[in-house]
Amino acid sequence: MALGFGLAHLDGYPFEVRYSRRSLVRARPRLTSRRAPTSTSVACFWSRADIAVIVASESDWESRQPYGLPFFNDDDDQIRPGIVVMPAGSGDFWIAIGEDIRRASPRGYTRLLATYTDGTGGLDLQPFFDLVTIHELGHAFEVLGDLRLPTFWLGEIFANLALHAFVATKLPESLDTLEVLSIVGAQSRRLGARMRAVGFSTLEDLEAHYTGGDDPMSALNYVWYQYRWQRLAATMFDADGEEGLVRFWDCFRATDRFSSGDVTAASLAPLLRTEVSETSVERSTIGDRQCASTAFVPNGIRRPPIGCQRCKRTRAVRLKPAESKSFQSPVHADVALVSGLVHEDYGDVARLHTK
Repeated sequence: MALGFGLAHLDGYPFEVRYSRRSLVRARPRLTSRRAPTSTSVACFWSRADIAVIVASESDWESRQPYGLPFFNDDDDQIRPGIVVMPAGSGDFWIAIGEDIRRASPRGYTRLLATYTDGTGGLDLQPFFDLVTIHELGHAFEVLGDLRLPTFWLGEIFANLALHAFVATKLPESLDTLEVLSIVGAQSRRLGARMRAVGFSTLEDLEAHYTGGDDPMSALNYVWYQYRWQRLAATMFDADGEEGLVRFWDCFRATDRFSSGDVTAASLAPLLRTEVSETSVERSTIGDRQCASTAFVPNGIRRPPIGCQRCKRTRAVRLKPAESKSFQSPVHADVALVSGLVHEDYGDVARLHTK
């Protein structure tokens, strides 16, 4: 049975929303400084995008992903061509992330406790993963908007850059919530050494092992990639602003930039440098965000800053051909691909907690 089938409906949105019956809506305060979306192309896209947002409790979670890790899926057997799935509350996976940091970096774990406190001295990563849901909406734009990215990891860069652009421009008071976990994780040399010794640590590893097979990547190994990749997104945004996201979209939207053969970081580097971002650094120091982060440089593969996609996704176009032609980059008329609209519509469903 498809994930979300049989769950309760939440009305009042221009897309389908389903949630576990033991969950309730807790609306986020609307930010008076947030602009409503002004792009006509954005509105046209959302009128055609056939997606559902599913807020699931652990008992209703049906995925190879551990409970607590939001994801986007466009498999053929879903209730809609695209679904964005977010957890209704905490679980063992969030606890494991905290323990992984605590063992590798006790000082870093103390910083996590200060940023993601549960009010009783414990760790609560709910605010962080609420924001990660916006990342998954970036994947919805990627797939349903016909962004033809030649590698899994490039899709992750795009979604994370969309997330960072949204938070930086629309929810700047949430930047610490977004960044502290990845800062601590990327700075931990002990954690990095362990992943390189007993896990996977290259882009080639990522492409081969994340989606399964005989030797699948662990969820915590995937999170390690994400730490470094989120730091790269921050570095790119600091250098290029939301215009970097615009160029990213325009570079790959409805265009096959690579016709055949294996696409590597080395073969992508010239295109990314000239048409997406000139950011290509081995180490970035930006105020309190000092981190080892590689950008679009082939020799950086040994320390990848990026992660891989959370689910197998086809590149099939979900829009009718005639409609696709009229869909232009939604970021030109608004702040960024996701910035102008996500929380205008998703604010009330961004957090559903179990009673």
